[in-house]
Amino acid sequence: SMCYSVIILVTGVKALLEHSGCSLFTVLLGIAFGVLTSLNGFFRLKAMALGEMSLTTLFVAASMIIPGFSGAVIWGEELPWTRVVGTFVMILAVYLAATRCGKKSSPAWFFFCIGTFLFNGFVGVLQKVQGYSDYAAESGMFLFTAFLTAVVVSVIFALYFTAKEKPPSPFFTGKDV
Repeated sequence: SMCYSVIILVTGVKALLEHSGCSLFTVLLGIAFGVLTSLNGFFRLKAMALGEMSLTTLFVAASMIIPGFSGAVIWGEELPWTRVVGTFVMILAVYLAATRCGKKSSPAWFFFCIGTFLFNGFVGVLQKVQGYSDYAAESGMFLFTAFLTAVVVSVIFALYFTAKEKPPSPFFTGKDV
């Protein structure tokens, strides 16, 4: 949340200096971006806590497939054959790394990896949506709204999960020795 707070300050000042305006489209897209960013962070941390960091990082890196292919499918961006081949190589590498040496990964780890793959990938798609929209000049307000939302969602997550933790007993239980 501290990093998000610094980003909010910088993007907020930038947006105010630009006087770029702010449409409802920009606000709603920024909110969606902020929620996805927070969910991505939460899912990534859970995946890293439940499984190997190196494998989780591969899933995160592979998520760039989503905005890459969405550009070709939705906006008609060029899709060179090298990107297609590279995508298949990346998917094969993730699969081989995840199944190497017959080591089993937990279903919970895989669930959180898929979540971070999707959330991180769709964050990239939302960036493209904003950049290709009629409101592309409102990028400062888009980022300000996005990171303000990310801070609020992250604080809600922190409060919720902190409240769920069982506080330590103030009494000697015998297990402390």
